[in-house]
Amino acid sequence: CNHGEIDMIFIDGEEVVFVEVKSRRASVGGLRPNESLFDAVTSEKEGRLRTLAAVFLHHHSNRQLRWRIDLVGVQFSAEGMQVVGFEHHRGAV
Repeated sequence: CNHGEIDMIFIDGEEVVFVEVKSRRASVGGLRPNESLFDAVTSEKEGRLRTLAAVFLHHHSNRQLRWRIDLVGVQFSAEGMQVVGFEHHRGAV
């Protein structure tokens, strides 16, 4: 799609779930205080995600569907071999 990409799309009961995934390798000492895996999800990015969801629904459904956008964050060890943190924010956008 010319508007961008959606990382994952799921069906949760009667709801279509669009998922944005953010991942990061841990630096020495982990995340800094007040730092989030979701800092890269700006209001501009949120707008793009809403547009992508609307475009997808327009092209793939002939009825009104409930939908939401979730954010998933995965933090890997500095070596990238282990998951050391995970966050899921349902309906975050």
